[in-house]
Amino acid sequence: MVVRFIAFLAAFGIFIAFIGFNLENTSDISFGFTALKRVPVFMTVFVSVALGFLVALPFVVRGRLLRRDKTDRALAKKGRKPMDDGTYGVD
Repeated sequence: MVVRFIAFLAAFGIFIAFIGFNLENTSDISFGFTALKRVPVFMTVFVSVALGFLVALPFVVRGRLLRRDKTDRALAKKGRKPMDDGTYGVD
């Protein structure tokens, strides 16, 4: 637990350093019909990453649901019940 906290603090420190070093680096972003002037580069990077996560999320969830359904059908075909109680088959 302590190692995870130290890793979190290190990642947060790198995050803050990245922002600090890029505060003065700005760019104009054009959407075709309008343009945003002097947008900090770090904001562009973080918004792009966040939008990428949001776009990928439905595909990840759908894949997990399909995999679970496939496993449940295979177990039902063998005549076994899927383990939904979280015991992983340990009595």
